[in-house]
Amino acid sequence: MRANYLGVGLPAFVGSIGLLRRMVDEEEEWLAEWDEFTSVYRFPLARRIEGTSYRSCLEPAVAESFGLDSRRDFIVSGLPKAHYQAPVEWAVDAPPQWVLVEFFPVELYGRSAVDKLARARTLRWLSGAELVAGSTADGAALDPYQCELIRRADVVAARHREAGK
Repeated sequence: MRANYLGVGLPAFVGSIGLLRRMVDEEEEWLAEWDEFTSVYRFPLARRIEGTSYRSCLEPAVAESFGLDSRRDFIVSGLPKAHYQAPVEWAVDAPPQWVLVEFFPVELYGRSAVDKLARARTLRWLSGAELVAGSTADGAALDPYQCELIRRADVVAARHREAGK
């Protein structure tokens, strides 16, 4: 099972999503990875395994998704930006799934990490408007399950949520 897979149709998902953010002209953007298998952009996601914290389970997923070294290139915040916990009725033929997810900010260390991200062809910065719309300005799809959780947890600024209605 892929590290980014939410397991829709399974009884529960308990885990974390990593949000690497930057500011461009006073607007937030978040880094996502293109998933060739499902043809969507998605954020690093990890299931919490017994005996691990929501934060520590996410570090390997961020490193793998963005091609970074967890010891030198980034840090996952000690506090989550948002939390969502509730049963979710996805728009698929499946019973509601119990979801407990923590959204953690990810911060880069130094120029080396920025350079690595700039060279990666599978990464893209997404705007708040794109997250609300569920697709990029040029029509590439975003993971619909992650977008729904981001909307429900109020991770995106209110002005983008209102514009998307």
